[in-house]
Amino acid sequence: MSENIPSIVILYREKVIYMNSFCLKALGYSIGDIADLDPLDLVDVREEEKLKLIENMKRRIGGESFDEKYTLKVKKKNGETFWGEIIARTVFFENKWTGLVIITDVSDRVVKELNLQKEKDIFKEISELDDLTNIANRRSFDERLDNSISDAMLKNAKFSLIMFDIDRFKEINDTFGHQAGDAVLSELAFLIKENIRKNDFFARFGGEEFMVISNNIGIGGAVELAEKLRLKIETNGFSSKINVRCSFGVTAYKREDTAESIIKRADEALYKAKENGRNRVESVE
Repeated sequence: MSENIPSIVILYREKVIYMNSFCLKALGYSIGDIADLDPLDLVDVREEEKLKLIENMKRRIGGESFDEKYTLKVKKKNGETFWGEIIARTVFFENKWTGLVIITDVSDRVVKELNLQKEKDIFKEISELDDLTNIANRRSFDERLDNSISDAMLKNAKFSLIMFDIDRFKEINDTFGHQAGDAVLSELAFLIKENIRKNDFFARFGGEEFMVISNNIGIGGAVELAEKLRLKIETNGFSSKINVRCSFGVTAYKREDTAESIIKRADEALYKAKENGRNRVESVE
């Protein structure tokens, strides 16, 4: 029966002991090649996957009966590969426990699935990024803040929120034009990205307002970070030759906080910075 089905059929113990005619043709082997073939020579897998396959092969040869289904890259003799749906089980053949493998070429299906996933990943990335500044947008920020609050509640973690905006940004647009204003926003976003920690989350909140979720630091550390960013902006030479200044509001997560309450406190701190002369850092605990 195995000689008359359009699927790859393989029997193995320590080495391959049988390939049906369809398998020999599909993989490019001859009957004389079989005796020297390790079953793992027929798949292209990472090291951790290989260790699992070795363990399961030993279990089959030892007489343990169980079925498995994989989708893995299958290797031909010439080194080419294709995606195979692999059904593996234990059989009793010629008075010995033996591994049976049946492989069907599913390359077309897998490639379609991979392309679809790639499209989904690209769409997800686009939907979470701000078009102008290429940083996280408001939607992405809202999701991350909710996650940070959940983590803080469950793991007793701490984080701080830094809210800042560009002082007198309307004047920049009115005086130099919206194109110059867009350039300032884009350069500012790049500058901040280069000067925050890897585990900090930076987003455009709307218009000329930005947010930094600063993980694992309290309000003191967040104020220091905000002051560092303020100075970087003040001394940066923007390409438009515009003197850009920013005001910062800082607060830290409290156990009773919701997303709305912590944003409200950060906004209050930012308002305080504006009231006290702009181009400064203020905090609200």
